[in-house]
Amino acid sequence: MERYRITEGVGIYIVTFTIVEWLPVFIDEPQCKIVTNSLNFCIREKNLGVNAYVLMPNHIHAIVFDREFDSERLKHTLDDFRKFTGRQLSDYCAQHMPTFYTELFRKHAGEDRQRRFWQPTQHPEGIVTNRFWQEKINYIHWSRPKWVCSQS
Repeated sequence: MERYRITEGVGIYIVTFTIVEWLPVFIDEPQCKIVTNSLNFCIREKNLGVNAYVLMPNHIHAIVFDREFDSERLKHTLDDFRKFTGRQLSDYCAQHMPTFYTELFRKHAGEDRQRRFWQPTQHPEGIVTNRFWQEKINYIHWSRPKWVCSQS
C-alpha cells in the first residue's frame, strides 16, 4: 500500500509521475505537448489547479489541487490524466521511439492492461505549510532542464 495518498483535509499536493524504467521520453516537443495539452484540458474541464510543473526527460513534478478542494475529484482527475497521457504517450513511443520502449511498456503491464507507461505510484505528498509549498515551488523551478518544451 502506498504511503503517500490524497486525503480529505489536505488541499494541495506535489505529485511525481515517473515513466517505467525511467525511460527518457520527454525529449522532444510532441511528447511534451501531449502532457501540456492534457494538463490544459484538466484545468479547463476538470477543475484542476496547477501552481507549477516541470517535465524532466523521464518524469513530471507538479503542484496540483482541485479548485474547490474536492479530494475525490482530484484523485479521479489525476487518474484520468495518467490514463489518457499513458495511452497517448505509449502510442507515440510505439510509432517514433526504439522498439525496446514498447517492449518495456508491455513487460511492466499488469493483468489489467496490455502495457504500462507510468510507474504505478503518483507519490502525492500533501503540502500543509507555506514554507513547504515554497520549497517545492523552488525545487520545480530549479529542476528545469536546460531545454524546455514549448507550450502554446
